[in-house]
Amino acid sequence: MSRLLHIALSLLLCVVTASAQDYGKMSPYVRRLVQSQPLLSKGIAPSRSTSGVTLTLVEGEESAIKGRCLRHQGDIHIVASTIGQLAEMSMESTITRIEASECRSEITLDDASTRVGVTDVWQGIGGLPQAFRGKGTVIGLSDIGFDLTHPAFRDDDGTLRISRFWDFLNIPEGKTYSETDTYPIGTYFDSKEAILAQGTSADSDKLWHGTHTLGIAAGNACGTAIQGMAPEADLYVTDCVVSNNISYLPENLKQYYNETFQLLAFQYMFDYADEQGKPCVVSYSIGGPQSINDGDLLKIEYINRMTAEPGHILVASVGNNGAQYGYLAKSTTQTTVGGAIQAGGNSVYMCVSTPKPLTLRITNYGLATPVSKDICLDMPLNAEEGATSPSGLKYGEPNSIPLGDDYGDLTLMVYPLPDSFRDGRMSYDMALTSTTLSSNSGKYVVEFIGETTEADIFIQNGSLRSTPYDTSLTGAEASSGNVMQPGCLEPVIGVGASTWRTSYTDINGTTHTNSYGSDGRRASFSGSGPAVSGITKPDILAPGVFINSAFNSHATIASSKIAQQIDYEGTTYQWVSSDGTSMATPLAAGIIALWLEADPTLTRERIIDVFAHTATHHDATLTYPNNDYGYGEINAYKGLLYILNLTGIEGLSTTHTGKDVTILPTASGNVKVTLSSPLPHPTDVRAYTTDGKMITRETMPQGTTTYTLTLPSATHGIVAIQLDGYGSTLVRME
Repeated sequence: MSRLLHIALSLLLCVVTASAQDYGKMSPYVRRLVQSQPLLSKGIAPSRSTSGVTLTLVEGEESAIKGRCLRHQGDIHIVASTIGQLAEMSMESTITRIEASECRSEITLDDASTRVGVTDVWQGIGGLPQAFRGKGTVIGLSDIGFDLTHPAFRDDDGTLRISRFWDFLNIPEGKTYSETDTYPIGTYFDSKEAILAQGTSADSDKLWHGTHTLGIAAGNACGTAIQGMAPEADLYVTDCVVSNNISYLPENLKQYYNETFQLLAFQYMFDYADEQGKPCVVSYSIGGPQSINDGDLLKIEYINRMTAEPGHILVASVGNNGAQYGYLAKSTTQTTVGGAIQAGGNSVYMCVSTPKPLTLRITNYGLATPVSKDICLDMPLNAEEGATSPSGLKYGEPNSIPLGDDYGDLTLMVYPLPDSFRDGRMSYDMALTSTTLSSNSGKYVVEFIGETTEADIFIQNGSLRSTPYDTSLTGAEASSGNVMQPGCLEPVIGVGASTWRTSYTDINGTTHTNSYGSDGRRASFSGSGPAVSGITKPDILAPGVFINSAFNSHATIASSKIAQQIDYEGTTYQWVSSDGTSMATPLAAGIIALWLEADPTLTRERIIDVFAHTATHHDATLTYPNNDYGYGEINAYKGLLYILNLTGIEGLSTTHTGKDVTILPTASGNVKVTLSSPLPHPTDVRAYTTDGKMITRETMPQGTTTYTLTLPSATHGIVAIQLDGYGSTLVRME
């Protein structure tokens, strides 16, 4: 449900507003939460409120906090409190801001496929270097639908690799939560024995997304050819709450749940990694709509501070709305821009950023004689709490605008606040809803009119398209402005999906195909920028079509989607493939875990630098970074070479040797080279240390399939092996 619709419903329930609370310090969501409490809405003292516990971000002095500060980044605190305590804190002079945003996220899985890949997930990214498997790193993954017993999450000896598990939905019968709880929702499992005994997340009877994404990031091969990116990483897993599984949450807790709970999970993952002395990458294949003024400023700053520390990386998907026409720009030289509404269901949601007043015109061409309605978007830039614009818009409140009988039951809601990202601009969140909007798509035309006025318009549900009623209106730009939060936020590495596989054959022998693209190009469903903040997104692409990974054994799936299955400890476990930025995100996160193994001090800025120097550009006609590809497609091997300062070695290939060549250390301290077919001619093989020194060079005879390269005695650390004509790989010599 959209934020504006939530606002409208909440306000319908609230007749009286309390005078004691300082609503000016509250984000829109927190304000609605406080107003929803009967005692507070009637002006009765906050201390009399007995509502349940929720989480918010609070900016200010810790001594003024009511409730419990669970974690903080500087003066921004994650606080567990009752709703009454939120009201009390708003009256403290040293508290400047109280913020949370509603749960509006969903898994970013493109579930339109019946496709399963039988080749391994390394296709198109160069393969996993022999030297790195994620050992000594932590991968935190927050998702839904986990099978914790899957052999993909075991070591070869059967030991579980999941060290911590927090299940938001595992609510013990009769359990109540207060601000004293370190884990203010669900149940936390802090040992592998307890996790294995639990076996599943509370939503595992139907959902499987988390099992799949965790397998992509870090799944063990289990004797199959299917292996995740970092199969030796330590794992911290959270089963969170999103729109896909919120029905599992008890009714009495739903009103208190918001996205700050997820932010706390990210913090706890980084905390655990710090306790273990390991770097951490968090993978989040979940996203929600962007908003210019949704009160997420503290959230963005908290993430920025949390991930500023070396070895703290947050990776999130940019979503699968790539086909949506999501962005419309108005320049100062254009008098009007707009298009015909193409509804997403029976509603269209837009957010508009502009430094000057605009006129919103809605024309109904479905009548014999078209009619138009003009609405002034004219909130002053210096407006504050309680202000009213010249046309009557109320600042910081949802304004219901009557359109008249000529528009049937079409309603307009306008919500004005300052643009959270750019100074000197107002923003307007708008919702157009009607029970017949879908059937009337194309008949309603929306224009934004203003002389010498620029504006950015983002359409988040539905789209604006060109219209035969007014050919000067070209509609929104094709496939743009549709990235999702938090992948669209600056401190988060936003991941889109590329496409390599165009077909697969399932276990029944049936071949399936896709039409999303090929040759490493952006998958047609993958979200494109710009973000509402104006920044370029995504940051990077990773393969996201026909990605093969573990499946939840407690859920069911058609046999046509199964790639492989094995029996393990009396249970049949399966691997399936799916498509989406959901799949690309853990793939990129797992690769970053390999990079963190090579350099635990990597920061987001350093990883962006790695992208800039090593990402693959499949479309040479573009300038990088851009809003379709970011810096390009991630390259695991080139990135490792760059991080280890090996890219400057003359004669060392930046192409990995691939699956036709295996290069492994021997027990005697040398290196064994094995080829899938005999050498067609004599071939040089060389070894380099990470300081660029060549330590040995030998020639393998024609016809060779196995060869042992002798290294100098006491060779330790990372060694780069170059096999001319085949590429190079990295080997760790113990």
